Amino acid sequence: MNACPKELTELQYQVMASDERSVLVNFPFTPVIERPESQHPVITEHPVELIKRKFPENIPIMMGIMSEEGVAMANHVLTSLDMYERTLESQLIPFTLNVPDEKERKNAFSSIKQFFFKDQALSSETVPYLVQVLGDNANKFANYLSAEFHHNHQSSPLFFYIFSYLSELNKFRELCQVPASCPGAAHGDDLCYLFSSTFFKTDEIDKTSPAQEYRRIMCKLWTNFAKFGTPTPENSLGFRWSSVQEAVGLNGQFE
Repeated sequence: MNACPKELTELQYQVMASDERSVLVNFPFTPVIERPESQHPVITEHPVELIKRKFPENIPIMMGIMSEEGVAMANHVLTSLDMYERTLESQLIPFTLNVPDEKERKNAFSSIKQFFFKDQALSSETVPYLVQVLGDNANKFANYLSAEFHHNHQSSPLFFYIFSYLSELNKFRELCQVPASCPGAAHGDDLCYLFSSTFFKTDEIDKTSPAQEYRRIMCKLWTNFAKFGTPTPENSLGFRWSSVQEAVGLNGQFE
């Protein structure tokens, strides 16, 4: 069976139910766990179970998050407050928490809302609290969990980072029109420090600016990692980036 990729892309969202479309970040089609007897299966077990078994290849990994992943959604939340108020429970309790019992779900919702919002309702003033939850649910939680699983079950080094730098190269924050009331690096803000973009006009920044120097350091870290399997071989940048395994130490506590 053949189909035009452009038509498939345009039609894919029509398969989603209305409640599925109400979620800010939605994907009509995603990878699934395949039956082992399927033709050329790729994923035959849940990824969480797979990562708990030691990989035969000892390949270093680098992964990280932005300091405030969710601020990329702030403008959307501000312009859709009514929708977010109606769906606040599902926004605060993602399906990944797996809380099917209605009473437990209500208790969890109340506890999470109190933790982030205290006694305040969702409003333009409390949007920063909601985008923090959205960022945690969409990105931070999964990254921390992956790093913890890797630390506990794999032997290859994992270099983890939290990106918080702000400059004219934080183009995704700019693209998403993040309000000043929501500080922090947005999802994707690290990319223009690593790659040039004609769309974002990244090469037009002042070559003597702090942003350009930060960009130089980041590119050096990433290319070092690609070449040597570590971002700071032989203290090449005047500091040493420790792997998660080294940072956690012997007590086994991942923080």
